[in-house]
Amino acid sequence: VKKTYKAIVWGNIKEDGIIKGNISRNPNNRIAFKLSNNGKYSESYYKLLSDYQLPLSYLSVSPLTGRTHQIRVHLSSLSHPILNDNLYYPKNFNINSYHEKYIKELKIVLKNINRIALHASSIDFLHPSKKKKIKLTAPLPDDFNNTLKYIK
Repeated sequence: VKKTYKAIVWGNIKEDGIIKGNISRNPNNRIAFKLSNNGKYSESYYKLLSDYQLPLSYLSVSPLTGRTHQIRVHLSSLSHPILNDNLYYPKNFNINSYHEKYIKELKIVLKNINRIALHASSIDFLHPSKKKKIKLTAPLPDDFNNTLKYIK
């Protein structure tokens, strides 16, 4: 099974990469997970699709393992958390911490998409009885598309 997600993340990522590490529950927040020395192995590949003048990047992410919150944990561990992901972005985040030339536009971006900016884009798998490769895709939702159009 191969899954591909699209994500809009904070910050300007300059190149593709792989994130590896063990994921375990965060002892400070039982809902959240974190990279740690123990836990279950996880690995994700990410590809930069676009970076922008604003401190945002658009990525394609393929988890090679299937841990809970894996993509969210991995991107947060790079200091590039997913837009609107309050669980994996510090609660004390303040949009005013960015340069003043970005603040107005970032506020508009956050109004355009008021959910975690992560989309399950496609899944590939081998059909169990037909032994044929199947690929299912889902188009980007309107709020995601409108956000990408705005930040371009």
